Amino acid sequence: MPSPQVLLRQSRRYRSGPRPNITKKLEEAQRIALPLLKPRAVWALKRLEPASGEIPIGLPQELSSRLTLHFGVVCTIGEALESCSRDTFRRQQFTLGYFLDKIGTFAVSLLAQQTANLLCKEHGAVRWAPGDQAEDQSFQTQEDLFRWVPAGQIAVRLTAQRVMVPVKSLSFNLYAGPELHGVECLIACSHCVWDGACDKQREATRLEGR
Repeated sequence: MPSPQVLLRQSRRYRSGPRPNITKKLEEAQRIALPLLKPRAVWALKRLEPASGEIPIGLPQELSSRLTLHFGVVCTIGEALESCSRDTFRRQQFTLGYFLDKIGTFAVSLLAQQTANLLCKEHGAVRWAPGDQAEDQSFQTQEDLFRWVPAGQIAVRLTAQRVMVPVKSLSFNLYAGPELHGVECLIACSHCVWDGACDKQREATRLEGR
């Protein structure tokens, strides 16, 4: 669960300082959201041969020959909070619905970051996610990932339009190799799908809020 301070800093419309009624709505949203969050993650691992053509387009060429392991990861917070947010908007409780949606987005981003940290710490991996860059053929990569990662174990599926359901889900790839230690995230912050949940962006947001 993201803290109220983090949520307000991530919400540009309230960075100038929330009114008391906004703070109350945010606290209400957190109380509603907490029992609805169902964080789950699943991943699979396969060994890579650089000459096999399995390394997706979009990765830096200088890294391709150094990659030996590929983790495919899918994570979700479930559909309960998403459904609650939609119902709240239908009742025209727009501020409450906005915060419920924001909590869901940030919560799944935090879950993805924690899962990535767990695997990166053990294997020295670096991250690359479908959709992070325009040239990465994201939709096809997403479909390929769902063919070998058992996302059904956590009730996540891909629609015919290649959209994940529940919506508050994230998929990403981690690549590891013996010479990758010290390599940072491969994705520019401006293209990141994690909505500021990574350690780098959280620190930047914290400093900005001082």
